[in-house]
Amino acid sequence: MRARFLCGAPELSWAEDHGDIGPLFISFNRICRLKFRPIDVTTDFAIDSGGFTQLSNGGWPDGCEEPYIAAIRRLKRFIWRGGHHLLWIAPQDWMCEEEQLANTGLTVLEHQRRTVRNFARLTQLAPDLPWAMAVQGDTPRAYLRILDMYADAGVDPLAQKIVGVGSICRIQHTDKAVEIIETLHDAGLRKLHGFGLKTEGLAKVGHLLTSADSMAWSEHARKQKIHLDGCSHKRCVSCPKFAKQWRDNLINRGLAA
Repeated sequence: MRARFLCGAPELSWAEDHGDIGPLFISFNRICRLKFRPIDVTTDFAIDSGGFTQLSNGGWPDGCEEPYIAAIRRLKRFIWRGGHHLLWIAPQDWMCEEEQLANTGLTVLEHQRRTVRNFARLTQLAPDLPWAMAVQGDTPRAYLRILDMYADAGVDPLAQKIVGVGSICRIQHTDKAVEIIETLHDAGLRKLHGFGLKTEGLAKVGHLLTSADSMAWSEHARKQKIHLDGCSHKRCVSCPKFAKQWRDNLINRGLAA
């Protein structure tokens, strides 16, 4: 099995104007600022909560679930018609990288508690929306611990449509990341999504994932000053044409679907 690759999309208009690009991963931080208008979404997409940015600023505030749900419902009314192209919505989870722990001043265990609490709250308040469960940790054992924490909260990890694996994008090229994914797979999770998993990670564990997302194509375009022929912009950092080329290359290499 090859992981389905979701291109990180800087602009919401991609979902309307470039339906042939493949599935998209659209940041809530981008779309929540826009003036909503009815558009005809022609491609599958998932919504990222913007957790990395939020934790960089100290963490999610208390009561963050209700405003998030309200905004998602507004998006549902105006952006995707009937919801048939929406794959899932990321929760407001708490990553466990060292830099994020330093930003919040909290422990890995507390980040896990808050991740579980948020998911339970979101699914309680809006059971009709397609929430993705997220697992966070810093060791394989910690990822197993959060599965037990979900079970204690009345959530069955094995019954989820998709389970996002966080805190691995910075270590995706390491044996530790492989062990984390394999540990979750051995625990019975067969519908895993790798948050921020780039080419190296896909090569190592893509066969154990249902999907993965990345903005690596945009970072590459910025660093390498990529400019494709026929593009009107100076660099292809927000270019659907280059993003599609990047995704097609992954598919041709057998790393993604």
